[in-house]
Amino acid sequence: MFVGGAETKQAAPVVQYHGVGADVSYKTGYADLANEGYKKNAIVYRCINEIANGIAQTPMSVYSDDQELEAHPLISLLRSPAPTTGYAEFFQSMVSQLLLSGNAFIVRSGPDAGEPQELYLLRPDRMRIKPGKHLPYAYEYVVDGKVAERYLVDPETG
Repeated sequence: MFVGGAETKQAAPVVQYHGVGADVSYKTGYADLANEGYKKNAIVYRCINEIANGIAQTPMSVYSDDQELEAHPLISLLRSPAPTTGYAEFFQSMVSQLLLSGNAFIVRSGPDAGEPQELYLLRPDRMRIKPGKHLPYAYEYVVDGKVAERYLVDPETG
């Protein structure tokens, strides 16, 4: 059919069939999206792994001004962020979480006033951000609907 000199076409009819008792809910949680988009989709799985592995294989350096440091507490911490986690595994997991959820949360372990001794990744789907006036007031780690840990934000350092 032509209208005003331009050809118009009717859209093809769309039919959606669901059998009786079929699950028609849409999955939107982190675990569901990671399962559907990451585990069950070979292309997404490969892309995320290629990016995460590439970053995890890139050596990190610490500089003071323009001088690369051979020894520094941060170098030691990144080489072995936790007793059971090495550099590559930590960064691969962190980048994967970032690509899957848009966030990656790292918590430090060690003395409050001193250097961190260990780093751990927190599951992004369990984090709640509590807003403050300008910055988040706190981050809450929620397990089974209950706040398992609350991380207050230092207003001076963020």
